[in-house]
Amino acid sequence: MADLHTYEADNNMAVFASATYIEKPKKLFSKKSNKFIRLSIAPLRLEIDLDFGWGENTFTIYELYKLEGNFKFPERKYSLYEAMYDEKQLQFEFERLIEIFKLCGKRFLSNDMLLKRDLEQQRQNISSVTKNEMISKKAEKAFKDHLWEDVVTLLTGKENSLSSLNQMRLKYAKKKIQKFK
Repeated sequence: MADLHTYEADNNMAVFASATYIEKPKKLFSKKSNKFIRLSIAPLRLEIDLDFGWGENTFTIYELYKLEGNFKFPERKYSLYEAMYDEKQLQFEFERLIEIFKLCGKRFLSNDMLLKRDLEQQRQNISSVTKNEMISKKAEKAFKDHLWEDVVTLLTGKENSLSSLNQMRLKYAKKKIQKFK
């Protein structure tokens, strides 16, 4: 089943559009198992996207490419600002995303049931790295501000994943706390 939506924003010439391909399972399951691919454009934000997933679990072409691709994500040929006014340029950019999806979407297209788990694990890993970077920055600031207890609180329990600099900060902060007791 294919579904196409377009609408014009109020008081301007911008058109938002999306095309969705939905594959319903042969067995009678809920909508949660519908497999889909959605190509969309939002010109005011200068975004063109290709999303895919199962039911309410949505992933982006960028996430899939990061998992399955071997190189940097291919850059656009055309500026989306200019492509909004040139149908051929816009069509080329849509087709480019579809070709990228064909290259890295083999697991999705062949119904590899482990793909969803792998994509979720990738998200979790990225989230963990981001969280550790934030903790590291907070610990650095606390260290510079001589807030030794904050440094210890932030870094304790993460010793195995700390950089050598943060390991030294933690050790130093613990010594400073001991000195004041």
